[in-house]
Amino acid sequence: MSEEEIDGKRQEHKVEVTVNNHSVTVEAPKNTGFGIKESAIAQGVKIEADFQLAEIHGKRREIIGDDDVITVVVGAKFVATAPDDNS
Repeated sequence: MSEEEIDGKRQEHKVEVTVNNHSVTVEAPKNTGFGIKESAIAQGVKIEADFQLAEIHGKRREIIGDDDVITVVVGAKFVATAPDDNS
């Protein structure tokens, strides 16, 4: 059994991801879009809580809603954009 498992249950831990090209430490293995943005803001990334979050998968972006629960992995890449940014 790995250190991350106790009684067959996966334990929460922290992993490093990227938000807008900034390294951010977030709770894993599960987190929400809002939780990722909140961690990024607390760690100095210049975004706001109402920004839209997306996870980058190669050339594709997957929109992550504030209440969406996702599995966060080491090295995941996210981008947060202002609601009025059409890029």
